[in-house]
Amino acid sequence: MMSFIERLDFLIEKKQTSRQDVAEYAGLAKSTISEWARTGALPRADVAIKIAEYLNTTVEYLITGKESDNSPVINDLKNQVKKLKDDIEKLK
Repeated sequence: MMSFIERLDFLIEKKQTSRQDVAEYAGLAKSTISEWARTGALPRADVAIKIAEYLNTTVEYLITGKESDNSPVINDLKNQVKKLKDDIEKLK
């Protein structure tokens, strides 16, 4: 299972943004996310909420890796699968 920082980096890459952009949005110093990576620390609840909002995910997924059926990540995957199925049907 991925760690918090691995999930954070995955979501940052998916959104095509940077740790610095996330830090700025959440009102953090640029070094804070690097410190979390180094120490394994987790953000405060208010910061986790801002980060989840910015990365279009839930705090639950960000912190624990667990996703509910209606989480943004799951919904995004469902939409991608639906689009692929539609594209395949068009090719038939």
